[in-house]
Amino acid sequence: MNEYPFNPALAEAIIALKSTDRNIASWLLGGSCGLLLQGVALAKEPQDIDIYADEQETVSLQQAWKECSIDEPEWNETAMYRSLLSHYRLGTSVVELVGDFHVRTSWCSYSIRIKDGLDKHAVDWMYAGQHLKLMPLAHELVFNILRERDDRTKPIARTMEEEPERHRKAIPFVMSRCEPQGELMMKLKQLVPQCMRGIEE
Repeated sequence: MNEYPFNPALAEAIIALKSTDRNIASWLLGGSCGLLLQGVALAKEPQDIDIYADEQETVSLQQAWKECSIDEPEWNETAMYRSLLSHYRLGTSVVELVGDFHVRTSWCSYSIRIKDGLDKHAVDWMYAGQHLKLMPLAHELVFNILRERDDRTKPIARTMEEEPERHRKAIPFVMSRCEPQGELMMKLKQLVPQCMRGIEE
């Protein structure tokens, strides 16, 4: 994917981050930027940049991006989320770096792993000579199911069902990071039946 469907300032900020990370850490571009770059139709264009990494990788990235940091990495925990958060500013663009992300609801918990995990299923994006990786849509779908964002789950599901074979390897990995899986499996079969074909509980 070579084009960006949103504010060029955001794309330039993403590229600037990649050019200064010195390949010291594995990170994925997620959120609305990652969704639009994968053809998911959203109601409004992205307002900021969401980047995901594991805990140790987050610490390394914070050092690499220190000159544009707004704050220090800090553990943030709510009833639903737990992560090591830090923020950065490049021009007019704000970046949120989310480390060691965990999501929990009353019926399912999801523990995100990037290195040797989601990065193996990431979508490549090339722009301005930089190679970036986008968070797989299987993750985005499960994440938005858990936080009950129908405005996101439906367009993500529609995009995935257009090319179901592209997502069948990522879904089992994402499911393996969820516990328990029963209710989530039922929801996925309803939303993306073609993608779930051949995937057993």
